[in-house]
Amino acid sequence: MEQDACYRSSAEWRAREHGDPRQRRDAWSGVVRADFTKAFGISPEAMTTAIPLCRMGIPQDIAEIVGFLISDRAAWITGSNFIVDGGQNPTV
Repeated sequence: MEQDACYRSSAEWRAREHGDPRQRRDAWSGVVRADFTKAFGISPEAMTTAIPLCRMGIPQDIAEIVGFLISDRAAWITGSNFIVDGGQNPTV
């Protein structure tokens, strides 16, 4: 968890310290169903019990937020953190 907090705060720091009007710095996190998740030795079915949306994410779930962030629709967003995890880590 501490590593996650460091990762998320790095987007805020990069946006403040290295702000460039031509570049935006945001972060996203989330675990998705992919080949590497098999290496953890936990079945996807077991992992879904901890996810309020009752399913593992798929790479397309992450691609949707990345696609938004690189679009002109996100032109006023920088230094933000987006957790794409099906509600597993609720934040306010």
